[in-house]
Amino acid sequence: MRTLVASQQRVAACTARRVLVLAGAGTGKTTTCVAWAARRIAEGVNPDRLLLITFTRRAASEMRHRIAEETKAKVSTHTFHSFATAVLRSHPQVFGGERFTILDEEDSKLLYRRAARSLNLGKEFPAAHFSAIISRERNFMRPIGSSGSGSVEQMVTVKLHRAYSLLKEQSNVLDYDDLLERLLGGLRTHRPFAAAIRARFSHVLVDEVQDNNPLNYEILRAMNPAHLVCVGDRCQSIYGFRAADPSLLDRFREDNPDVKVFRLEDNFRSGRRILSLANHLTAEMPDGLTLSSALQTPAALHLIRPADPQHEAALAAEDIARLLVRGVQAGDISVLCRTSRGTTALEGALSMRGVALRKYGGQSLADSGEIRDLTAVLRAALNPQDRPALERVLRMYPGVGAVVAERSAAKMKPAAEAARAAFDLVSLVRPRLNDPSLLGELPGLLAPLLHKNYDDPSARLINVTQVCHSFQGAQPAKLLDAFATDALKMVGPSGDAVSVSTIHSAKGLEWKHVWIIGAGDLQIPHPRSRSPRAIDEERRLLYVAVTRAKERLVLSAPVILPDRGTQSPTRFIAEDVQWQRVAA
Repeated sequence: MRTLVASQQRVAACTARRVLVLAGAGTGKTTTCVAWAARRIAEGVNPDRLLLITFTRRAASEMRHRIAEETKAKVSTHTFHSFATAVLRSHPQVFGGERFTILDEEDSKLLYRRAARSLNLGKEFPAAHFSAIISRERNFMRPIGSSGSGSVEQMVTVKLHRAYSLLKEQSNVLDYDDLLERLLGGLRTHRPFAAAIRARFSHVLVDEVQDNNPLNYEILRAMNPAHLVCVGDRCQSIYGFRAADPSLLDRFREDNPDVKVFRLEDNFRSGRRILSLANHLTAEMPDGLTLSSALQTPAALHLIRPADPQHEAALAAEDIARLLVRGVQAGDISVLCRTSRGTTALEGALSMRGVALRKYGGQSLADSGEIRDLTAVLRAALNPQDRPALERVLRMYPGVGAVVAERSAAKMKPAAEAARAAFDLVSLVRPRLNDPSLLGELPGLLAPLLHKNYDDPSARLINVTQVCHSFQGAQPAKLLDAFATDALKMVGPSGDAVSVSTIHSAKGLEWKHVWIIGAGDLQIPHPRSRSPRAIDEERRLLYVAVTRAKERLVLSAPVILPDRGTQSPTRFIAEDVQWQRVAA
């Protein structure tokens, strides 16, 4: 087991019924969580009774593998959505069958647009706007329509939600919010089921609590495990647009007066100067942690004022090119920005200098056309009522447009001769869903369609083949659930390119050299962030960006923004910060 510092050892050794771990950026949180699980197993707890819930599949996978390395045991690690999916699938007697399929975000948008069309809603009532309101209300467990800005908006919200829900019911599909709501409903209303879950998972650890929403929290309360550990850092709560609620940390303490609270403040990532800036950002925040450098390494801290964003991009690209010439690995360099649009000029500047880059926050593997084709075929075969999936399969065939696809899916039979082949493909796959060799044969079945529908069919076929191979021998539902509940990102090897990322997408990552571009006061906070709560989240966002850096951090604040005027550096940085000179 990795050597733990004293604060980490205290967490790992704690056997209290309720534990709260306030873990600052770079403080070895994952190491501590793994040590807690390993300690429980060493004390005799059956590994099957441990459950670790994390915010992303990547984090869940890392914890699972590290626990296996330490203990040789297999422990359940999930995101909330993947946990809910697994439970719903394994308890069909409680939730009414396991043949449902899960809507991805694109299909959910499709159904919302269709629901809006069925209500004859005009352009003044965009489905995307109302779908975001509905999801937020569901995650905050508020009545649908309660947050509308007027009686008309409230009425439209309620009607759209009803129409959308009806379309889901007709297709026997669930969206992400349905997964959580159904799990909570089962825990609250089905006592034998709740008791079984409680008995199965006696020791539960939840990571990144500050990024969860009230619906997640109520699931934990309804589970009420014998031992519950919540790990989080209010200062890293940056997903308010997803209904994340950092006050859940307070609720956990209020609901559990006997909770044991631990603080992890020894930082193993960043040098002293960088941590000094980070501590300044969090000094007045509730539960603000004071980070200290466990490694006691120095660090470089720079602030530059380019003339404008184009000049900023050129300076960043030149600096990065110099680092590469000096022998710094490309994978040790990152450029972060508040918005993805803000990196456009930089991407061009890097490309002009022959610097390879990879972009975080880009397209996920599950969002690529060929993988959506693959999952649509499996969804339509698994769930005959899944009309959005069947429509996509139909549109894969030449001569089948949106109108014919919609009519054919509604009638469950070809509305035109060109649509017949799609039904034949689904009929071929459906009886073989339990055949272990099916996934190995699917790439061959899809290859002719990929060649007809894409300009780069060979590359698309490789992606389909690799995905099918990675799930070889598994039930198709497992592949579908894996992609639907937490899509994997398409990124290259870590050492082959400079990383360009939004700050949100950089959460959980680290680099030796970090540039934060667009750090002016008209950029951070974002112009649309006006309320005190939104401003606080913008401060936390900058804190997350700063704490990605290990050895060198450059903040860049352009003097002029062409569309907004002259600006100062972000208000979140004190005037007395000691900056170092940087070649510009």
